[in-house]
Amino acid sequence: HPPGYPLFTLLLHAWISLLPIGTVFFRAALLNALFATGVAVLLYVSQSRLRAAAAAIALTLAFSKVFWRYAELPDAFILNAPFAALIIFTSFGASSGLRRWLPLVFALALCNHLTIVFLAPVVAHVVWSERRAKTTWLATAAGLVAFAGLYALLFLFHPQAPDSWGDLKSFEDLVRHFARSDY
Repeated sequence: HPPGYPLFTLLLHAWISLLPIGTVFFRAALLNALFATGVAVLLYVSQSRLRAAAAAIALTLAFSKVFWRYAELPDAFILNAPFAALIIFTSFGASSGLRRWLPLVFALALCNHLTIVFLAPVVAHVVWSERRAKTTWLATAAGLVAFAGLYALLFLFHPQAPDSWGDLKSFEDLVRHFARSDY
């Protein structure tokens, strides 16, 4: 199905083009394994007050057959894991300086897969608590620009390709696609 995850598509295309080893599937699976490893590393190096919880989650994922089975598949869903870990652990355990950049991280995560929208209340809480900082509003504006720009790229992807997102011709087509009303 056409999920419309432009960030993952662009990252995967760049990775496959730049890495000259193995098959395309191997390169794609390797990128996803790196994303999955990034989750464990991110959890391990998280802030000290959450160290025990982060270590428990990192160890659980490190030895989870299901997590690694999905990490081996060239699919957009495993990139949600580092985004979710970054959003959760930054919002609960990081300094204000890092927390203020969560709107940008959230927007990029939405450009990967829309299921990250379930973390919107966490990001909204951080934005509200950091609303007086200019950095928060800069990150929010940068996130909106990144979100709009990455989804606008869907208009440039080749609509006749077999794995395309379809023939998007108008903003209404993009909104319908984004809202998944076509399936």
